[in-house]
Amino acid sequence: MRFHHRLRLLLCLLGAIDFAICGRLGGAANAYTLSTLHTFCSLENCADGYNPIPDLLLDKSGNLYGTTYNGGTIGNGVVFELVRDNGNNTWSFHVIHTFCSKHNCTDGGSPQSGLIIDKDGNLYGTTIGGWNGGVAFELSPPAAGKKWNYKLLHSFCPNGNIYCRQGDGSPAQLTYAGAAAGLPYDGVSALYGVSGGGAYNEGLIFKLAPKPGTSKWVEKVLYNFCPLSSCPDGSSPHQMLIMDAKGSLYGTTVQGGANNSGVAFVLTPNSRGTKWTETTLYSFCALPNCADGGVPWGSPVMDATGSLYGTASTGGATGNGVVYKIQPNSANSRESVMYDFCSQPNCTDGADPRSTLVLNASGTLYGVTLGGGLWGEGNVFELNGSLQTLYDFCSLPNCTDGQNPYAGVIMDGSGNLFGTTIGGGWNNQIGSVFELSP
Repeated sequence: MRFHHRLRLLLCLLGAIDFAICGRLGGAANAYTLSTLHTFCSLENCADGYNPIPDLLLDKSGNLYGTTYNGGTIGNGVVFELVRDNGNNTWSFHVIHTFCSKHNCTDGGSPQSGLIIDKDGNLYGTTIGGWNGGVAFELSPPAAGKKWNYKLLHSFCPNGNIYCRQGDGSPAQLTYAGAAAGLPYDGVSALYGVSGGGAYNEGLIFKLAPKPGTSKWVEKVLYNFCPLSSCPDGSSPHQMLIMDAKGSLYGTTVQGGANNSGVAFVLTPNSRGTKWTETTLYSFCALPNCADGGVPWGSPVMDATGSLYGTASTGGATGNGVVYKIQPNSANSRESVMYDFCSQPNCTDGADPRSTLVLNASGTLYGVTLGGGLWGEGNVFELNGSLQTLYDFCSLPNCTDGQNPYAGVIMDGSGNLFGTTIGGGWNNQIGSVFELSP
């Protein structure tokens, strides 16, 4: 890990690195100050989990919630909370559910997506593992002295069908009407998501809603990807959808499209919501050498005008990914590159962006890169016309500040950023939760 540091010092001495970069190697401060809130695998046998892949969730009281893909007492991941004591400015970490704690893992396992919260503080999420093929679940806050209450909402692929026409056990984060505006879920309306499987085994979009008068939830498939040869509509939808004010769903796929490098799409309902039509807004890698970017892992975000912003992990001028903007206009949508990563010597500006961006009220974008940065272990950046690095990971000896942020950051009302890393930290180098303050 410190190899990157030593290598750059050597290159400085040889005159092979820009002078401005060499000046930072002596320990110049990052633009933001990092505080490590929790390092994973702090408990025996990693009972607190590790590999926090999804984005965090911030509730109205300033507490954080998240999931880990691995760890927990059974090894199939956990749901955790970090509760803030504003009086002492300290955080306390608690595991609120350990997956696979029920017989045959009927409560699911290996959550790979983040959580949503309703107006009453209930949490909703999905797992990619479980008895059949992943689940959707609800966790309700405890009464005094009690544990959080787990409720199974839906088991995907319930009949074990080889193509899992109801999803193959890889459902992404759920969304709902009002999520893009920052409103809490109402607890009764429909939830939407993507998963693998489907009629053509290339992924699908589903709706999950409570059945009136019962405690059951019912799933309905809204669209199956790849009905045509070569998947011009895209394949392998991977991340959360976003819903606009008219009820249309926007998202991306990491494969398929005209150039097999993924697409941005919109799914539009008819007036009664009984039929949905998919439109490919943009097929990535449309320009020579993928100068427009390719493989958009993260979800798009939408501004007040309806423009979409996101990251593509490959392509661009250097092949190390881009930040893009799409102006939706059905099949005539236009895409433009807002930033090419690895534009600076030795990729000190970052490389391989895979997360969803944060868009604040003034139009500034915030995100992370998995690699690159001053130490080669990823960074947090701000983009508003030009790119500024807010923090370079592995700035501390032995990467105790974390390395390789995979999930995106979230922002509170004071402009503080919260996120996770999948490497680094104090314990076994397997991830941390951090706060970045201006």
